[in-house]
Amino acid sequence: MDGADLNSNPAKKGVGKLLRDGLVEEIPARGALPVWRRDDEARPLALRITPHGLAAIDALGASVADVGEEVCERLIHYAIDDA
Repeated sequence: MDGADLNSNPAKKGVGKLLRDGLVEEIPARGALPVWRRDDEARPLALRITPHGLAAIDALGASVADVGEEVCERLIHYAIDDA
C-alpha cells in the first residue's frame, strides 16, 4: 500500500464501509501509528483491525508476519467491492 492516500474520496468511502461493518475501528494515534484523520477536536486518529475484521479475512490462526500485506489487500478489496 505504498503511497496510499487515505484522504481520497474512494479511500474514505472504503474505510467508511470497514468502520460501519466493524472490521476496523478508530483509535487515538500514538507513537508510530499513521494518522487516518483528525476528530472534531483535532486529535489524531488511527485505524486498527478488530477481531471481527481478523475473522473476516481468516487471519486468526496466522501469525502477524503471515498476514501483513495480505490483510491490507483483502480489506481493500472487501471495501471497494461492496462500497
